[in-house]
Amino acid sequence: GPGAPAVFGPGTVWNQVGMLNIAHEAEPYRPRVLHAPEKERVSHRSSPYEIFATRSRSDSQLPPPSIFMDRRRTGPVNSQSEQLDDRNCFYSLCPSAATRATPTQEDTLEGWLSLTMKGAAAGQVPSEPPNQVTEAYPGGATLVLLPMHLLESVGMAIGKMSSDTLALRMSLAKMRQNCVVYSDIWRSIMSRCAKVFPGAPPEIMWFITEESKRITLEKGDLLCKEGEDGEGIILIDEGEAIVEKLSWRNKEEQMVPIGRLGPSAIIGDIGFVGMGMTRACQVRATGRLEAVIIPAHVLMALMHHFPGITAGLRHRLNEVGHFLQNKVPARVTTLMSMNLFSTCGLNLVSELASN
Repeated sequence: GPGAPAVFGPGTVWNQVGMLNIAHEAEPYRPRVLHAPEKERVSHRSSPYEIFATRSRSDSQLPPPSIFMDRRRTGPVNSQSEQLDDRNCFYSLCPSAATRATPTQEDTLEGWLSLTMKGAAAGQVPSEPPNQVTEAYPGGATLVLLPMHLLESVGMAIGKMSSDTLALRMSLAKMRQNCVVYSDIWRSIMSRCAKVFPGAPPEIMWFITEESKRITLEKGDLLCKEGEDGEGIILIDEGEAIVEKLSWRNKEEQMVPIGRLGPSAIIGDIGFVGMGMTRACQVRATGRLEAVIIPAHVLMALMHHFPGITAGLRHRLNEVGHFLQNKVPARVTTLMSMNLFSTCGLNLVSELASN
């Protein structure tokens, strides 16, 4: 992307998707501008998100005013405010549900964001070197190509029989298992999260995959709890879950179902990283469920190493900025709270705030 260049040092591994011969599987998810008939077909696809209606079914489908909602309830509690609060909590938990209801930007990306590599200039050092750097690098880079057929031939050690060769074959078998596991996670992220990381090339998606993990839940297991750290992303790959909110009913606390999540549903958002967001609701599996967890530190590392990826995220980051701007105290309120201006007139404080 059009971001600042990142410097990588010895030990960095690239193009695992090429080595595994799966890069071509990303082609169906390459960004492209949709024309009117295609947009119509996409808009009619079934959604993995459903908000339960407490009044009328049509009301639960009302589009949200913003993809980032404040879950604080204001005013008297009635069926209408409860329904609004349910929607706010649901969209805070799953911002992608709001973007499906009200897209904030037309799809204008055509192709992957650019990703190029070249030798670093003399004197540059990696941003996160594997060891303490005592002197500057002379510039350039030495690369080692590691094709899969070489790994297979070394691991199989055909024609040899010894304890060492048996150990090699066992290690090769484990590597093959890892290839299957992480290739499947990569496919899930590539297919399900194309809108979360718009324009991210397959190699960048593998960077995310390496630190992600797949989990399996049974009926009744919690996928996330209300109030816990909510900066990571959870992708439901298979199965369904119920969204529940802690409410005060009949003079006691109860977990009330407010919605449903299906395959492809995404909990959290990259825009939440660093905001200290917590989960607005809890999510419980209704049966066997498979999910992919993308930790917050992976999202932070992604933006640190590949700042150009934000080119496809600008509209989402703008939404975060507007959300935060509306939640912080106004300048006048902040100044009036200081003892220094406690006896001053509002006109003076307003003039200070405007400058």
